[in-house]
Amino acid sequence: MAISESVAVGIVTVSDRASSGVYEDNSGPAIEQFLQEVVTTPWRAIKRLVPDGVESVRNALIDLADRERCALVFTTGGTGPAPRDLTPEATVAACTRMMPGFGELMRMESLKQVPTAILSRQTAGIRGATLIVNLPGRPSSIRFTLQAVFPAIPYCLDLIGAGRIEAKQNADDTGDQRAAALRIYAAVRDGIAYDPYVNFADPANYRASGVLASGRTFCIGKSSLLAACARAIGIPARVGFADVRNHLTSPRLYEKIKTDIFTWHSYTELFLSGRWVKATPAFDRALCERAGIKPLEFDGETDSLFQPFDPAGRRHMEYLKDRGAFADVPFETI
Repeated sequence: MAISESVAVGIVTVSDRASSGVYEDNSGPAIEQFLQEVVTTPWRAIKRLVPDGVESVRNALIDLADRERCALVFTTGGTGPAPRDLTPEATVAACTRMMPGFGELMRMESLKQVPTAILSRQTAGIRGATLIVNLPGRPSSIRFTLQAVFPAIPYCLDLIGAGRIEAKQNADDTGDQRAAALRIYAAVRDGIAYDPYVNFADPANYRASGVLASGRTFCIGKSSLLAACARAIGIPARVGFADVRNHLTSPRLYEKIKTDIFTWHSYTELFLSGRWVKATPAFDRALCERAGIKPLEFDGETDSLFQPFDPAGRRHMEYLKDRGAFADVPFETI
């Protein structure tokens, strides 16, 4: 492939209703947006919108691989157990070799979000010099699963002779990415005041744009903002949750909530240097100075979680239950 030539990437949305115009396709654009954020190699999207079924999907995959010469093809939709969910069967029919590890990893990561992920049948395979990967249908799930499997895709494309796709999370960019991650962590930690008295029923306090507008929020809003900032500069990110006991809960806060246990405490996970690392931007520096505790630092290499003891040796934060990581804040569940 000539240096100036762009890599063709196929995006196949599989849906009876979207293909017939009943509703708008949001899944294909979600894949395209992720690739725009992450891929640095010149590339172009070749999109297809097809109804469910083995023949329609298989024909689209074969056309994208054989005629369009796509190095990579993503499908979205049709991977569940419903009678018309036949995308995996179509993928098997189009491919000469299967790559089941992609589907296994996607299911493993998705199970951290919802128990129904076990019903997903995504798979992947190779046709000639084309890698075909099934993705789920929901846009939020698409981002989450792509963040999980995409680090392996450039190397796989090399091995099958499809040409290399460079991505921002590749090794050449990890130093710059880590430095950028440290800057946005400090900006969110100290630039947004921690306020546990905000209205928990207001979705704006969970949404990155709302947090930026108000300048203050609690841990979930700050983690959401850090994840959004990371994604904006090409760093895959997700929000994580745990139940914790704060042994230094202030009398005022204890009086309000009648407990020192905080369910759904939030942190952010960033994908740096080929792995997920935790960052906790909740307590700003000014608050820490008033409370006599050390601000929580983040080096981009090791997990940054609250300290079990404060500088005076008093018990501080105790992690009780890990609730896993999510692509988006599960507002309704919380």
